[in-house]
Amino acid sequence: MTFKVDNQAHSTIFGYLGFSNYGDELLASCLIKKYDLENYKFLSKKNSLLDHLKAFFLTKQVFVIGGLFQDQTSFFSLFYYCFLIRLFNIFGKKIYLEAVGV
Repeated sequence: MTFKVDNQAHSTIFGYLGFSNYGDELLASCLIKKYDLENYKFLSKKNSLLDHLKAFFLTKQVFVIGGLFQDQTSFFSLFYYCFLIRLFNIFGKKIYLEAVGV
């Protein structure tokens, strides 16, 4: 299945970013270069509720990266990530899972 990423659309990169997690930071950097993204913002659990709401309304496409389903994080993390992915889906955003580890 092929898909076309719009490199000029407002994009949100969602992962465990901003916590000195070098794996996700590297994935985000590679993603930006791979798709030559020009207009993007990072979103993680570190952002405020207002930042999340802005992303829901402003973004056209969402990239979810990293190890979302881990044995090291709480059980709540699974619901948090699934809830956000579903919410973006309800708002009609394109969702891409990139390098998601289980």
